[in-house]
Amino acid sequence: MHEGMPPLFDMTPEQRDQIIESVAQRIFKLGMATPAMLFLEGHKHLGRIAGNTLHVLSPGLGVLFPMVDHYGQILQDKDAVMILVERLQELEEERVRQERALRQERRARALARKRRALGLDPEPGPDAGAGGGEAPGGPEGAATADRGSAGPESTAGSDRGSGGEPNER
Repeated sequence: MHEGMPPLFDMTPEQRDQIIESVAQRIFKLGMATPAMLFLEGHKHLGRIAGNTLHVLSPGLGVLFPMVDHYGQILQDKDAVMILVERLQELEEERVRQERALRQERRARALARKRRALGLDPEPGPDAGAGGGEAPGGPEGAATADRGSAGPESTAGSDRGSGGEPNER
């Protein structure tokens, strides 16, 4: 803000950070972090106008958004906007790290299942108890079940009974 103008609302740095965090979390939960970062970065020079517009419209918008004046003050403060953008970047980077870790874990599980099915890894790994998808009877049961299958007609959910005749439904 300008040095000669008194602040419109007194907001402590803790309140500002709390509001920025809540806005960042809402934007992130909506999956709009990247578009919001692009918008804020591209239009940061219009923050003062947007903030003043929110202050002018606050009597009407205040009914729906009780903290509209605080949002307007945050938009006017370039430092607060940059803090919001940085927080959105942190949340987005954390999401990407979690997705990568989950993908790697899924790939490792799939590889372990393939190795067990081929008999290359008879010892189940530490993640075998976490829903590893083994056939009943362990890896040996999976190999026996694979040898006993004669094609698509002997899969689970088949309409054929034990004698090769269609089941009556």
